[in-house]
Amino acid sequence: MALGMIGSAIASLATGFSHLAWWKDILVIVAILLIISGPSMIMAWMKLRKRNIAPLLNGNGWAVNASSTISIPFGATLTDTAKFPVLKLQDPYAKKGLPVWKRVCISLAASVVLIIGLWLGNLLAWAKLPSPLFHKNKATTEQVVTIDTPVSTDET
Repeated sequence: MALGMIGSAIASLATGFSHLAWWKDILVIVAILLIISGPSMIMAWMKLRKRNIAPLLNGNGWAVNASSTISIPFGATLTDTAKFPVLKLQDPYAKKGLPVWKRVCISLAASVVLIIGLWLGNLLAWAKLPSPLFHKNKATTEQVVTIDTPVSTDET
């Protein structure tokens, strides 16, 4: 009985939602999002206005039990863009690619396999390279066989 009531409630919500204009559908979705996440956004805004970074660090996995207030110079260092050293832009531990000679060998091997596959598949016949698998001797002239002696058909 409870499942029937839940199903009928969902069905009535869906029919009510489908009878709204398209712009009202968007307003309903925005209102639902604000009802769900609005109180937590207000609480987060109030905590950030206290200029306390401890809840942010705690939410990121850092166990900071004391209140860490953000002064103006400390806030400026947190919002400053990091500047990398001029000579250290390349990561020495980055994954290195294949050497050039290996790339050339792989490309040549793939090309040879492709050409052999085309040749064996008789796709290079237009270039006068017929495949040994499909090469058949075609008759150059027609031969007509005539029989001069009559054939006896004895049916006994």
